[in-house]
Amino acid sequence: CDARRFGGDGDLEWNWKLEHGGGPGDTLKNGGHGGGVVRIEATGGVTVNGSILANGGAGVANHGAGGAGGAIHIVCDVLSGGGTISANGGLAQNWSGGGGGGCIAIAYNPAAQAAAALPGLSIVALGGKSTSAVTFPNTGGVGTLWFPDNQFLTRVTASDVVRLGGQWLDPSFTAWNIDSLAMNNAWLRFPHVGFTLNVTNNLSITGTDRDLTRLELTNGVLNCGGDITLDKAALVLHTDNTTGPEVFCDGNFKLTNLSLMYLYCGTNSAAAPDTTALVDVGGTMTVDATSWVYPVAIDAFAPAAPLFEVGNLFVGTGSGFDASIQGWSGATNKSTIGFGPGKGGTQGGAGHGGKGGGPNGGAAYGSASNPVTLGSGGGAGDNSVNTSARGGGALRINATGKVAVNGSLLANGGNGTANHGGGGSGGSVNILCDTFWGTNGVISANGGTGANTTGGGGAGGRIAIRYNAVAQGAVPVPGVTVSANGGLGGRTVTYTRRGDLGTIYFPDASMLLAPSGFAVHTGQLVVPGFTAWTLD
Repeated sequence: CDARRFGGDGDLEWNWKLEHGGGPGDTLKNGGHGGGVVRIEATGGVTVNGSILANGGAGVANHGAGGAGGAIHIVCDVLSGGGTISANGGLAQNWSGGGGGGCIAIAYNPAAQAAAALPGLSIVALGGKSTSAVTFPNTGGVGTLWFPDNQFLTRVTASDVVRLGGQWLDPSFTAWNIDSLAMNNAWLRFPHVGFTLNVTNNLSITGTDRDLTRLELTNGVLNCGGDITLDKAALVLHTDNTTGPEVFCDGNFKLTNLSLMYLYCGTNSAAAPDTTALVDVGGTMTVDATSWVYPVAIDAFAPAAPLFEVGNLFVGTGSGFDASIQGWSGATNKSTIGFGPGKGGTQGGAGHGGKGGGPNGGAAYGSASNPVTLGSGGGAGDNSVNTSARGGGALRINATGKVAVNGSLLANGGNGTANHGGGGSGGSVNILCDTFWGTNGVISANGGTGANTTGGGGAGGRIAIRYNAVAQGAVPVPGVTVSANGGLGGRTVTYTRRGDLGTIYFPDASMLLAPSGFAVHTGQLVVPGFTAWTLD
């Protein structure tokens, strides 16, 4: 049965109404049609070994948006089969947005369904993708799944593979306890605040498309007694603005093959500065094969940062953690100041590890040896349309063992916007470990560039790598470049309006030179007791 592309202007309240079409592009081409409606009422069982489809249509170039998925409503005694039930959003062209997933409701008889085998169906209401290079944020939101109970989850065993895709809508379902969980090309979101997922052994999320393979929790707790593996998949942990999500993994946590982790942090407060988001890994956390971890401070006027507590950390080439532009907000109105302890004045760069650039540059603040502060926002220029640059966020990593960085750890400030906006200051990178190592890695908390002719550059942030000096003596010199550079000022007066260097803290002088013998770091070096440097 195929109800694709027969949708129109719909209503999200009832899942059997037609869904919305996508928006038009920038030519005479159209957005995609919304998906249609399929309603099936059976007095007995419904077996699906083929397909029931109500997908949204694809947008037409250039930039046509995808249509929303439609609706599928099935009433039956028992659902069975190994086919597909789908109300996916439509594909978007270029930089436009994919269609949102539709609505699927399957009203089986709970007692009869419990007596039958668990169906091997793929039941999905996924968001549509975009053909742009930046696909993840342009993917439409996942749709909804409704069942009369939760047995399609609670009956899952270690030998089963979950192929569901949608928001699980039962508000009474507050915890899912399972021995092992394997998700394959599935996208599950539990939108209710405080949901807890307890996996006794291993959790694996594997897909062929990381944009459409996700596990999402809202201000929830993920407990895993074994290993967590993301393979071409995404883990998205939302917040409800007050506190944040928590992940506890007793084994190893690995992101590989283009995987992503988004960690949303709640509003910062003096009462709970370290509880906005937490990732606790007993073994080794590995981020490799072009995978990335993105801490997100959703409140730019009270931004917060997560804490990563791990046994060991390995960051592979082309992979990393990126908390850039996740600090304090820039100015929000013409010719006004930014936000944060080192906020830039009008056209001034924000301060942090040093003073911001320009006559109205912000002041320095924070600790060099134990930085936890986020970067501040730049001051606005004289354009009433654009706001100014946001500061860099913060990465806090506590490891009982080794930290190896062959990729990137980033907490850079944003660039000032026209006209003449100041740059945001770099944030913080704070690493506590037994030993530190890496090859061709990069750690940066650089300030953003000032805009146009008079915007001041943001100051560099603060970076501290606090290793065990005795243990570090037995490790080769790391090939990691550390930078807390100040942002350039406006293009005609770059030197006088450049932001100051930020700070770089090491416990001793063993990392001052790269393995090549060259000095590669950029920042104000802070080394306890280091008063003289004798070189060959």
